Amino acid sequence: HRAEPVLAGEPARGLLEHGGLAGARRSHEVDREHARVDEVGARLDRALERRIVAACVHLCALAIEQHEAKEHINRLAYFDMLTGLPNRRQIYQKASQTIAEASEKQGKMALLRLDIKRFKDINDTFGHSTADQILGQIATRLQNQLRPIDIVGRFGGDVFVIILPDADSAYATMVARKLVDAVAKPFAIADLLLPISISIGISLYPDNGTDVETLLKRADS
Repeated sequence: HRAEPVLAGEPARGLLEHGGLAGARRSHEVDREHARVDEVGARLDRALERRIVAACVHLCALAIEQHEAKEHINRLAYFDMLTGLPNRRQIYQKASQTIAEASEKQGKMALLRLDIKRFKDINDTFGHSTADQILGQIATRLQNQLRPIDIVGRFGGDVFVIILPDADSAYATMVARKLVDAVAKPFAIADLLLPISISIGISLYPDNGTDVETLLKRADS
C-alpha cells in the first residue's frame, strides 16, 4: 500500500488550533470571573450605599427628635400649655425688658393685671374642662384687642398680665375698657352660655414703680 503523505505543517497547525481554543476558553472564563467579581462588588457597593443612607436617615431622625424635644422643653419653660400664652417666667422677662427699653428712652409703659371674678365657682360648678375652655377663649379675646407690640400672658390660675410698651395712663385705661367689654360677651361652651366678668388693675412705669415686682403689686392693689 502507498502511505498517504503527511504534510509537515499539519500537526503543528492542529496543536496551534487546539491551543487557541483552550486559550479562548480560559480567556472567556477569566472574563466571566471578572464579571462575577464586578457584580459582587456592585452588590456590595449598593448594600453599603443603602446602609449609609439608612444611617443618615436615622441620624437625621434623631436630630429632628432632639430639636423637637428642645422646642417642647422651651415651650414648657416659657409658655402656658393651656392657652399658648407666655407664662409667669416669660412675663417677668418681657416686663423687665420693656422697663429697660422705657428707661433708656425715658419713656413710659403700663402693666395690667386681669383677674376673672368667681372663676373658682365656675370651675367647681361646670368642671375643669369647661373652665379650661373659658381660659382659652379669654386668651384669644384679649389678644384680639391688643397691638402687635403688646404682650399678654397667663400669670397663673385665673390671672392674666398685659404689658403695654410706650403707653401712658390714658392709653392703658382705654385698653382696660376694651378688654372688659371683650370678655363681657357670654362664652359659648357646649350648650351653655356663660357670662364672665373681670377686674383689671393698672400700674405705670415710672409713676408707680421701676421694677416688675413693684408694678405687679401696684396693679393688684
